[in-house]
Amino acid sequence: MIGCYCGNRQNIPEVIKSTGNQMYITFMSNHEGSSRGFSGFYRSNYGPQHGCGGVLRQSNGTITSLDADGNGLYEDDMDCEWRIYVDENKRVTLNVMDLNLENELFFGCQDYLQIYDGLTKNDELLTELCGSSVPNYTISASSNVRLGSLPHRLEKELCWFQSYVSRAVCGGALNATSTPQTISSLNYPTAAGETVSCTWFIDSGDPSQHVRLHVTDLQLLESWGCQSERLIFSDQPKGDYAQELVYCGSVLPHSFDSIGARVKISYYLRTTSGSHGFQLTYQIADCNQNISKGSGHFVSPKYPSYYPANSNCTIQVTSPENTTLALYFHDFRIEDAPACGKDFLEIKNSSSATVARLCGHNQPSPVFMTDNLATLRFQSDAEGGNVGYDIIFISSTQGPGCGGNITGLESGEFTSPGYPGSFSDPMTCVWFITPDTGRTIQWHVSFMSEPEGDCDNNYVSFYDGFPEFNTLISHYCA
Repeated sequence: MIGCYCGNRQNIPEVIKSTGNQMYITFMSNHEGSSRGFSGFYRSNYGPQHGCGGVLRQSNGTITSLDADGNGLYEDDMDCEWRIYVDENKRVTLNVMDLNLENELFFGCQDYLQIYDGLTKNDELLTELCGSSVPNYTISASSNVRLGSLPHRLEKELCWFQSYVSRAVCGGALNATSTPQTISSLNYPTAAGETVSCTWFIDSGDPSQHVRLHVTDLQLLESWGCQSERLIFSDQPKGDYAQELVYCGSVLPHSFDSIGARVKISYYLRTTSGSHGFQLTYQIADCNQNISKGSGHFVSPKYPSYYPANSNCTIQVTSPENTTLALYFHDFRIEDAPACGKDFLEIKNSSSATVARLCGHNQPSPVFMTDNLATLRFQSDAEGGNVGYDIIFISSTQGPGCGGNITGLESGEFTSPGYPGSFSDPMTCVWFITPDTGRTIQWHVSFMSEPEGDCDNNYVSFYDGFPEFNTLISHYCA
């Protein structure tokens, strides 16, 4: 079965293709059938057996456009896809040797060749080509590549063709140890001299251990959205709280600690006049952390497994200047003892004064700092033995616990300022929640206590979108 579809048009792929010369379609409805139904059109097309697309596993070869009638021109209305696989720790390089497609119009290419760094349209689009200008550079990608060709106009032009080879240049699967090891860009510290696409996967080897990345040199091209050259760190797989950070320019980022046991490093260079590149070290992370960003989360050692005995960890969280930090406890289970005399989590402010000393299984109330710095110390005794903690932090320019920008978190929580205490001063707090691309947001209100009927002065409103393009979803009070 290729697919099963219901609902509206946006749930159906733009094109549904068979693998052979037959397709079987069924339509079913129940006794309540009252919708408009469906309509569509079909057409035959050339397939891999004719030279239009296919799966290629050789280490080198050529790809050409289909000329079915031998007249030297490519055919009309084609939609061809090639997928190239090469060995692990190798990458694909493509050299455009001839190109003659319909020229680009003011609204884009009509006949085009697209090259993706991966096997689907959701992967990185490396380039889209049309016209007759042959690129004077090599197109480099990781070990899997998707080529899509869609010539669909009536005008025919000369054939184009591609060549591809695989070679071990950059990227691969690596294992982290307690000793720092080094990764650098191609030809570092000189320019790569070609377009580059490299991917590394680094594994700690233990689900309870994390990977730490520390950039020691960063000299990348700086451009809007880091489009020309960029370095990307992302957690693998992309589960709850997965991070994805993009860097370019020359400002050294803070150390990156993976949420799980595996991290992906991607490096893209889209021009031959590149920079000096980058160098970084990777290793298994210890439990000490320095976190500098506006929102995020951190967990106890080996979380959600039991934390080890004799842990002694310091976590320093610094948010941007002129903001205040709020800490929210998403999960908290530390061995209980009088005066937290065994295992404990201690929180200090920027003056090194103790704000809280916590243990037990009851979820603590949020901790609202008065500035942008919080230092936490986690300590366990010789017995060890509980799940630990998962803490979310949010910074705000509107006051302690009042609003903030929350980005990249798949789930979390926050409260009104001073919760569970009351507030007396008039205030307006705005939170902006931005998940990863393609995701929507669900919200659950777990507790609300306001004077009944006072919906003009005390309320919570939910909007779909940011202020410039928003729609009021709901409005709560009492």
